[in-house]
Amino acid sequence: MVAATATAFGAVAGAVQDDREAARNAAVIAARTSDVAQAESVARRLSPGATVLIDMTSERVAVRVSGPIVVAHPVLRRLSLTAFGVAEVPIAPYRSNRG
Repeated sequence: MVAATATAFGAVAGAVQDDREAARNAAVIAARTSDVAQAESVARRLSPGATVLIDMTSERVAVRVSGPIVVAHPVLRRLSLTAFGVAEVPIAPYRSNRG
């Protein structure tokens, strides 16, 4: 029971970290280059099977990456959860071509 709980927490924490990292990288790429398609592609590669939402204004880029994860449950056998990561990056008035 304890091992299953620890494994489930580890799976959830890993998925949340992956989604946060994907959202942060996508937000930085979109803020620096203004290329939303490339930012979305990077987020999908870093978090396969996730949903990527990018909101870009003249002042900031906000990215939300969310995807389902399935973890073992001692009673229900499998439990489906949604992990998500959110990142917001301000857009500098002087953009660079660094990716």
